[in-house]
Amino acid sequence: MKSGHNHSMPDQAKEIKTVAEVWSGAFAWILARLLLALMLLLPFALGCFVGGVALHDPDTCWLLALGRYIFEHHALPPTDPFSYTFALRSGTPFVMYQWLSELAFYCAYKLNGLPGLLAFAALLLGQSFLVFPLRLASRFSPVCLAALLTIIGLFASCFHYLVRPEIMSYIFMSFCLVLLRRIYSAKNNDPVQWFTVGSFTVLMFAWANAHSAFVLGLLLEIVILLVTKLQSIVQKTPFLGSSKTALFALIGSFLATFFNPYGIGLWSYLPGLFFAKFNYRIAELRPIRFSDLNDFTYYPFVFLVIVSCWIIFNAFRYARESGQAVKWSNLVVIAICIFYGFKARRIIPFSVLMIISQVSELWLPKPAAKNSDMRKLSFAQAFEKNFAGIFNPSTFVWPMTVAALSLAGCYFTFSKVVSPTIPQMSKAFLPPVKIIDFLRLNKQTGNVLNDAQFGDMLILYAPEIPVFIDTRYDMHGEPMVADYVAMMGATGDWRALLDRYKIDWIFVPPAANLVKELKADSHWAVVREDDTATVMRRTRP
Repeated sequence: MKSGHNHSMPDQAKEIKTVAEVWSGAFAWILARLLLALMLLLPFALGCFVGGVALHDPDTCWLLALGRYIFEHHALPPTDPFSYTFALRSGTPFVMYQWLSELAFYCAYKLNGLPGLLAFAALLLGQSFLVFPLRLASRFSPVCLAALLTIIGLFASCFHYLVRPEIMSYIFMSFCLVLLRRIYSAKNNDPVQWFTVGSFTVLMFAWANAHSAFVLGLLLEIVILLVTKLQSIVQKTPFLGSSKTALFALIGSFLATFFNPYGIGLWSYLPGLFFAKFNYRIAELRPIRFSDLNDFTYYPFVFLVIVSCWIIFNAFRYARESGQAVKWSNLVVIAICIFYGFKARRIIPFSVLMIISQVSELWLPKPAAKNSDMRKLSFAQAFEKNFAGIFNPSTFVWPMTVAALSLAGCYFTFSKVVSPTIPQMSKAFLPPVKIIDFLRLNKQTGNVLNDAQFGDMLILYAPEIPVFIDTRYDMHGEPMVADYVAMMGATGDWRALLDRYKIDWIFVPPAANLVKELKADSHWAVVREDDTATVMRRTRP
């Protein structure tokens, strides 16, 4: 009896272990299919989201208006056609640094109205945040980890999914990362990849005419090239990539940026755009503070940073065990992206794209333990095997699926939920639609002082009314913006400013301090007012 009992124990232990493995494998099988379902749901959800919120920003109004001007005149305007104050800044060049995006937006609008514009935005955003990051990340890391990074990145960047030129830059940045991956996956003694050099040149030519964020692409090229070269010198190892291709690509990219309607004038304009004193007034250019973390909006970006740090920690640990080297350029780019993501929230979507691409290259497979049974899979390995068996983001099926589902989601929103309008109503902005209709029928003579966002709408819907200001603050300049703020707030020498600019009537929100002051002034009278806007004009000079 005793001997029989001893012989039965190993069989029972083996049976228990087998049952555990079966349940683990079944759970991995189920979880892999749930993740697949989520990946298929995300493009549709993204399309729904874009269809509901992408037109909230009044900036889209003047973007469409300028695109309409280019389309109708077959040329760029020599000066600002919508404001009467820009002419007061004699000698100031009028630089349309994103004219290609404005023309593309208007063409999409011309094709099928606002639904066409939203569909165009959904297509760009779906490819930028669900196709390219996943494809780049899955090249080095497990597909399930690549999917996780992509999901986090999508939620981290969705707060800025607006019909603005940034969405053009997102797709350009994605192509930039693909080309960089191609350069730094080659060997240093390989021939120059002239096709890649040419592709970079064409990319930067288009990007420099579409949006100012082309500078980020150039900086990314420079940083990776310099840091990779530094690592090869310090560690006395071969250059990790094709140094000649990287250098020629950088030269071609830089030269391509001068092929724009303003030549070197574009570069002269950019410092005033990036480092303007009034940028602190723009919410999306402000840093993320601890008080902002009360809002869920920035949690996904924080979570992406945490996951990236975990991958970096494991990369160093596994590199030490396996003797492999960690690429310095990946670490430097990730650190810069994290810093500027917190410093200016508008940079977060760009940081997301770059972080996912760079951190996935740091993934190193865990060295196998000695005497381990290679036939046995851990839960993570079983999950990856199941998911990779049913989902391959490297084929053309995934981009086509994302395109179809994002368009379907966008169509569902504007056909079944909310009709597209521009700008869409939000808690932050109530469009004065009825007041603008009134102004179109009842022409007001003389110079107007208008709210900046109201100016955006006037430019699109009533271009015959020259505006005082709109949200193109870089064009109007700091002195004009400061005067505008003083008059709207009725602070400082605001009455003298009204006289100086020869203001005959105002079109501003009812809550503006200026309205309160002028209602108490017998020289001003209310022309029209509702809960969105107030129109007043002088009754006496």
